[in-house]
Amino acid sequence: MTELFLRLANNSINAGWLILAVLVLRILLCRAPKRVRPWLWGLVGLRLLVPFSWESAMSLLPTAETIPLDIAQAPTPAIHSGIGAVNALVNPVLEAGLQPSVGESANPLQILLPVLTAVWLLGVAAMAAYALGSYVHLRRKTATAVLLRENLYESEAVSSPFVLGLFRPKILLPFDLAADQAELVIAHEQAHLRRRDHWWKPLGYLLLAVYWFQPLIWVAYILLCRDLELACDEAVIGKLSPARRADYSQTLLQCSTAGRLAACPLSFGEVGVRTRVKAVLSYRKPALWILVAAVAVCLVTAICFLTTPPSPLGKITVTAAEVWNIPAEQGYDLSPAELSELQSRLEDLDLGGVMDSYQGFTPLYTMSITDEAGKGYTLSVFNTEGTHAGMLVDGVYYRIESEAFVDYLMGMANGASRTEVERQMTLKDVRALAEKGEALTWGDLEDFAYTETGSGLYIRIFEVEGGYTLAVGGGLPNAEDLPMYAHFSAGEAAYIDLRTGDLEAFLAGEPPYLLYLSRADVQVFDGAGYDFGYVTTITEPGAYTIVAEAQDAEGNSWGKLKSGLGWIDLDRALEPVETQPPVTVSYADRALLGTGAYEEFAAEESEFTSYLLFTPLEPITDVTLSLASYLGAEEMEPLSAWDSLEKPLMAAVVFYGDMTTYVLSFTDGAGTAQQYAVSLSGRNGALVWTQLHP
Repeated sequence: MTELFLRLANNSINAGWLILAVLVLRILLCRAPKRVRPWLWGLVGLRLLVPFSWESAMSLLPTAETIPLDIAQAPTPAIHSGIGAVNALVNPVLEAGLQPSVGESANPLQILLPVLTAVWLLGVAAMAAYALGSYVHLRRKTATAVLLRENLYESEAVSSPFVLGLFRPKILLPFDLAADQAELVIAHEQAHLRRRDHWWKPLGYLLLAVYWFQPLIWVAYILLCRDLELACDEAVIGKLSPARRADYSQTLLQCSTAGRLAACPLSFGEVGVRTRVKAVLSYRKPALWILVAAVAVCLVTAICFLTTPPSPLGKITVTAAEVWNIPAEQGYDLSPAELSELQSRLEDLDLGGVMDSYQGFTPLYTMSITDEAGKGYTLSVFNTEGTHAGMLVDGVYYRIESEAFVDYLMGMANGASRTEVERQMTLKDVRALAEKGEALTWGDLEDFAYTETGSGLYIRIFEVEGGYTLAVGGGLPNAEDLPMYAHFSAGEAAYIDLRTGDLEAFLAGEPPYLLYLSRADVQVFDGAGYDFGYVTTITEPGAYTIVAEAQDAEGNSWGKLKSGLGWIDLDRALEPVETQPPVTVSYADRALLGTGAYEEFAAEESEFTSYLLFTPLEPITDVTLSLASYLGAEEMEPLSAWDSLEKPLMAAVVFYGDMTTYVLSFTDGAGTAQQYAVSLSGRNGALVWTQLHP
C-alpha cells in the first residue's frame, strides 16, 4: 500500500504541473468559448486517472518520477524533481532529518511512510463518507418532491435548482420559482445533462477524494465546478436576446446559494455567481478562429503534459557485452548473434524512476555493456525473484519495468537464454555445399551466421572467409525447401550459382561465371578489342554469362558472352552506373519504324542512311538534334527540336565518313544543360558517344 501511495504522490506532482499550465491557459484563453475550459480540466483528470504514460521529446514535465519508490530503503533519502534548485532545497532537509543512523533498527522513512499512507487512507474514507452523506441527505430532503413533467420535479425543501442522480437524473426546482425564471433555469440544467456534467463533476470529486493531499487538485476541482457552470450559461445565453440575458442574470442572483463544497449536485446558483453574471452581461459570440486556436492549444497541452520525458537510456549501439552470475562465479562475453538480440531488446526496454537504494546492494546477476562511443552501462538483478532489477546509467540506477527483460537477463546469466552461436562459413563449407548441387536446401545453411536483407523475399547474406559472399534467396527458409538461387561472389559483379557453376574455376579466376551488368550502354564487338567490328549495344541491365576472357593489345580485359553475341570490355562494363550518361545511343532496327514505340525523325534517307536510337534514362527537356561537320565544331545546323522526350528517339541520319557528327542538346532531370555528340569510330565503325558540355 505504501508503494501505491508513492505512485499516487508522483502522479499528483506531474498533474500539478499540468494544473499550473491550465491556470495560465484560462487567463490566455479568456476570449475563447467557455466550453474549452472543461476540456482542459479533462486533461488533468486523464493525467490523474491513467497509471502509465508515453515518452515524448515534447514533454514539459521535468521528470517522470520525483519520489523514488525505494526512498525508504535508500542510504540517503532524496528526491529527483528534475529541477536542480528544488533538489538542492529539499534534499538537504531530507538528509538531515530522515537519514538513518548507524545502529538504528529501522530507517525513519520506513516508519513515517506507513503512517502517511494510513493518514491518506483516512482522508480518502472521510471524503467518501462526506459525499455519501451529502447524497443521502439530499435524497431524503427531496423525497417529497412533486413530478412536474418528464424528469422535472418541484420541491419546497430546495432553495435553488439543481440536478440530482447519475443514471436517471432529476431536475429539482423550488416551488416559488416564477414561470419565466423556470424556463431559463430548466434550459440551464438541461444543458448540464446534454454535456453529461452530472457524470464529470462526481468523477472530479472522486479524483479529489483520492488525491486530497495535493492542494492544486483542490484548486482544480473548485475551478472545474465554476467552469462547468460558465459553459452551460454560455450554451443557454447564446440563444437568448439581450433582454432575456438580463432576465437570466437576475435569475442567477435570486437563485444564488452560499458557497460550499458540493460532491454531487449541479446547482444553478451554486458557485461564482458574480463572475457568471458579469460573463452573461458581457457575452459576445466568439469568432471561429478563436475556437480553432483553443482546440489547438488543448492538443499541444495534452502532448506536453500527458507524456513523460524520454528514457535516460536513449539510443545506444552495443558493440560489446559480458554477463556474470556472481554466486556461481562464472561469466562470458556475448557472441555477435547474442549482441544482436540484446540490441533488439534494449530498443524496447522501459526504464522507471531512480532507485537510490540499489547503490548499496550487491547484485546476483550483472551484464556490462559498451556502446560504440566507449560508454559503459550495467544491468543488474538483486534478488532471485527478479523483483529488484535496475540499469546503471551515468552513475544512477533506474528501475527496469519489463519483467520479460529481467527474465531474459537472469536466463543469460544462468546460460539458459543463450542464443545458439552461429559460425562464419569457410571455403571448405562452400565446397561441401557446392557438391549438393541443385539438391541444396535452406536446412543445409542453418548452422552459419548470416544477415537478413530481404524485403518480401527471404534473402540471406553469408560472409565467407577470404572476402567471399554467398547470397541465397527466394522461397520460404524452411529446412526442407529449395532456394531460388545461391550466388557465390568475390564482392564484385562477377558471381556463379553455387549449385550449377564451376566453383574451382571461379576461385581460380577462370570463366565461366555470371556477370551482372547495371549499365545500359555496354557495347559488343565481334572480337576482343576495339579493332574488331561493332555488333550492338546492351541496353538492358541484367546477369550475363562470360565463357572466356582475353586481353587486347592495349591491356584491356575482354569477356566473351555465352550467347555468342560477341565480346565486351569488362573494365568498361563494370564502371559505376553513376558515370553512365543520362541518354544512351545505339543502332536501331529500321523495321521498328511506324510502330509508335519511338519518337521518329528523318534527317536524310538514302541507301547510306543509319538509324540511331537515343534512349533517355531519366526525364529530359529542351531537346535539340543538330549536325556538325566534325567533332568539336562550333557551328552546328539544328535539325529538329522537342520540348521533352517521353519515349526513345529514332533518327534517320547519314554519316559522311568518320568526321560527321550529330549533337544532342538537352536539359537533364536535375536542370543541368548537357550536350553529347555521336560519331563513327574509324577503327571499327562503332558509335562513339562523347560528352561536350558541361
